[in-house]
Amino acid sequence: MKALCWHGAGDVRIDTVPDPKLLDPRDAIIKVTSTAICGSDLHLYGGSFRP
Repeated sequence: MKALCWHGAGDVRIDTVPDPKLLDPRDAIIKVTSTAICGSDLHLYGGSFRP
């Protein structure tokens, strides 16, 4: 499947990643139909946050 992946400051790419798996009976896999960026996401993108 495709996923948006953060690779570092200013480096966001769409990568192919493994499909999710159910590991616990209470797990769920959902389909995301829309999303938005949060202001706190900009810290990662801009490089002011270092994990």
